[in-house]
Formats: sequence, structure tokens, C-alpha cells
Amino acid sequence: MKPIKSFRLLIMFMGFLVLMISCKKENTSSYVMTEEEAAEVISLSISGSTEGLVTQTAEIAARANTYGNVCGYSKDSTIISINTAGTYTWNYTFKWQWSVLCTGAVPNSMNANYTMKGMYGAPRISSSDSAIANLAVTNLISGSQYTFNGTYTRDGSQVSKIRNRSSLTSKVILGLINVKVNKNTGRIDAGTASVSIAGATTGGNSFTYGGTVTFMGNQSATISLNNGAVYNVSW
Repeated sequence: MKPIKSFRLLIMFMGFLVLMISCKKENTSSYVMTEEEAAEVISLSISGSTEGLVTQTAEIAARANTYGNVCGYSKDSTIISINTAGTYTWNYTFKWQWSVLCTGAVPNSMNANYTMKGMYGAPRISSSDSAIANLAVTNLISGSQYTFNGTYTRDGSQVSKIRNRSSLTSKVILGLINVKVNKNTGRIDAGTASVSIAGATTGGNSFTYGGTVTFMGNQSATISLNNGAVYNVSW
């Protein structure tokens, strides 16, 4: 009888393993990107805590303060930004192209284009990603604010630090519309951006969300998704 009991135990153990593996596969395949998670990925694409858009608009404003009145100014540069301490960490390499365009002897716009590649770690999400931006800056001479128009695209492979460490890929596209950046502080005071995020989870569940980002000043914004959901974010 002992061999029969051992065989039954083996069958029960194998059944338990199959059940556990099936549950794990089900958990992975059933993971669907939520609106809240989509809003968080969008926010992290903008946030200064992850070398997002607001950090780069501040960099552009500083460059415009120095060279915005120099007709014909043109420069390529590489900037490496690393932070290994604190709640948010990152390691990015930026490749910039700058140029000032003039009408006669009067500067009327600065083109600021960059590519970026690296990674960040945030409390709930880590990401390996890249970005490309093509931005035009006007109001170089008069007024207290620069005006930004253009596009910013960020592609990433994210891993959630919650929900069984699920992973996903995403593409965030922002279309800046008359975004006002303070010439003194380098911070965004006002403006809007169209936004879309699309991608897929490891289980093969695709997602797409769209909406509008409204910059409120004081390092804050609202993300309004097309289905009516609104998220307030700050950095």
C-alpha cells in the first residue's frame, strides 16, 4: 500500500503545481492598465522627478535667457543627468540641438530639439525609456514668459512595484499648445497639451487613453482623460 500512497501524493503535488502555475499565468494575462495607472505614467513623463518635460523646458528657458538674443546661434550638446539618492532616481543622457532664428536682426524663435535615453525609479513604477522632443520657443525678447509649442514623445518599458510587479510598454505623446514658461524661474505658468498614451501589458492586453493636460502653475497640472476622469498632479 505504501507505493500506492506515495503515487497518490505525487499526483496531488503535481496537480498543486499545475494549479499554481495556471493561477500565475492568469494573474499575468488578466492585468489590464487602469486609468489611474495611465495618468501616473503620463505624470511621470512630465515630472521633474524623472527628468521629464518640465525639467527640459526649464533647461531651454535658461538657454534662451543666455542666447535667445543672439541671431544665428547654433549649438549641439550632450548632457548627462544622474541621481542615485532619494525617493526618485534616474540616469539619462540627452543630446540637444539648439538654434535661434531671426527676422532681419530681430530674434523671433529658438528651436530646441533633443533625444533622451535612460531609466528612472519612482515609488510605484520603474522605467527604461527614451524620448524625443521638437520644441519652438517664441517671445524671446519681450514679456516675462516664453511661449512653447511642439511635440514631446516618450517610449518606455515600465515595471509596476505593486500588483505582482506587472510590466508594460507605453508611448506617451504630448502636443504643447502655447505653454507659458516663466523667464525668471523656468517653471511652467500656464498652457495646455494634448496627450495620448498607448501600449500593452505583458499579458497582451493593449490600452489607449487620450485627453488634455492643463498646466496650472505652482508646479501642478490636471490630466483630463477623454472619458471624463480628471487627475490632479504635482511635482
